[in-house]
Amino acid sequence: MKLRLFCGLFAFSFLVLAACSDNTDVSTKIKANPESEYSTTFEKLKIGKIIDYDFQIAAEDHPVWVTVWAEEYQNGKPLSEPVMLISYGLEPDETSQGPLGIGAFETEDGAYLFLYNESITMKPRKIGIPQTGYSVSGWQYALEEESLENNQSYLLAVYRATDGEMATYNFQDEKDVQQMIQDTNYALLIKMKLEERES
Repeated sequence: MKLRLFCGLFAFSFLVLAACSDNTDVSTKIKANPESEYSTTFEKLKIGKIIDYDFQIAAEDHPVWVTVWAEEYQNGKPLSEPVMLISYGLEPDETSQGPLGIGAFETEDGAYLFLYNESITMKPRKIGIPQTGYSVSGWQYALEEESLENNQSYLLAVYRATDGEMATYNFQDEKDVQQMIQDTNYALLIKMKLEERES
């Protein structure tokens, strides 16, 4: 009888611990997903570039506002801020998980950029990415995998076009990012911020 009671209590405790583990596992994380269906489709069709992330966010005691935006720089100086922006909120105890990314493509009319998440896709907007004239250019993931904190900005992706060599920078170091902007003829930065707000 005692053994049966002990086994029952052990099983119940295990279930409670498992449930608690599931709850505490819900946090705010982002992970680069360069092999996503979106990315591979764009590459196969040769229609542009997708920088795709798996994004999981959990609002706890307060609403959380998510903002993703793009900044352009020409010869070290900002052209406009922001050139494009996507913004949405989560209520307390609300969670969201799905894709978050940046798409870019070129037409005869120029270069276009759009931002998207699991439920929103922004209308493509024309931006100043140079189509010719620079020896080296390209997109890079600036963040690979990270547990995100509220009220802090993160650099997600960078597009660079330059006449010189494509130097290596630490994109999570603000001094390095500022140096990269100064060293690059044209730079496009995709940034993100999570803001905790009062209920």
